[in-house]
Amino acid sequence: MNNSNSIRPKCLGDTKQSFEENSKKRVQALRGIMSPGAQTANTDNYTMLPISQLQEFKNHPFQVRQDDEMIELVESIKQVGVVEPILVRCTSEENYEILAGHRRTAAGKMAGLTDIPAKIMNVDDDTATIIMTDTNLKQREKILPSEKAKAYAMQIEIYKRQGKRTDLTSCQVGTKLDAGKIVADNNGDKKRNVYRYIRLNQLIPDLLEMVDEEDISFGAAYELSFLNQEEQGIVLDGICNARIKKVSIEMAEILRKLSENSELTEQTPFETLLKEEKTETPAFDPIKLFKKATASVNKAIKKEKILQDCSVDTNELEQVIMTAIKAYVVQKKAGKEAENTGNEF
Repeated sequence: MNNSNSIRPKCLGDTKQSFEENSKKRVQALRGIMSPGAQTANTDNYTMLPISQLQEFKNHPFQVRQDDEMIELVESIKQVGVVEPILVRCTSEENYEILAGHRRTAAGKMAGLTDIPAKIMNVDDDTATIIMTDTNLKQREKILPSEKAKAYAMQIEIYKRQGKRTDLTSCQVGTKLDAGKIVADNNGDKKRNVYRYIRLNQLIPDLLEMVDEEDISFGAAYELSFLNQEEQGIVLDGICNARIKKVSIEMAEILRKLSENSELTEQTPFETLLKEEKTETPAFDPIKLFKKATASVNKAIKKEKILQDCSVDTNELEQVIMTAIKAYVVQKKAGKEAENTGNEF
């Protein structure tokens, strides 16, 4: 193990290097960082850096959440330290920008560490951004829709800027670069989904937060992203005033249609437009209920081994279930009639 505590590597004099040398470094960096298994507890050739000299990556799209996983990580670091070095690059003689390891750095600080093991990389802005987004997208167990939306957008922008360059892509020289396909392939996603996620960046912060909290479905969020900011504000107020707990894609499609027809205004009756659809209940179907109840009872019998020592007449069992359902319906009906009678006074 190479623990170079007292060594400060020179990492700034990069401007005089040729484009070809930089390209080779980019390829080596990406191959080393993005290949499967590259981040598995390899602590060779690292440097201990003061946490006070580390800064977050500019416009870092991933949140450092104080959740149960963070608590576990802090406890683990207290016991065994930071097993996997973070990745950084120099921003000045004594300051470093984190490329990968924002959570480890935060957890290390919470655990009382003053220094953290780090691998220092000499990469340009585009490569740094690709490394930062790619490592987070591939290694985090839970990624919020807003995080993926911002990360995809950052990657798309870089690959579009690369044009026909191949130092950051596997695209052959002379072919037209398809940024969406590259991002999709790199992240095991579909090109269509990549652009649908990127559309979420058009949402106002409050609506985007509702997407992260699963109060707005992904499909609904995509539809709402086509509304202008003023209309989105109207929708936000309408959802809150009508107390809509979950915005479905059907609701969002209605709102988008109203927007397209210039009919989405502050006078839009959200209370009836959305709440009625939300509270709509299917008609009572005794046959469907009977079949469901029968299946549930049969499943319970098998699972719990109920009545396993005596023969069960299936027809008799079904008749018992049907009788129970009828009694339940009669009771519910009587209760509803009594409630209506009471409301008349």
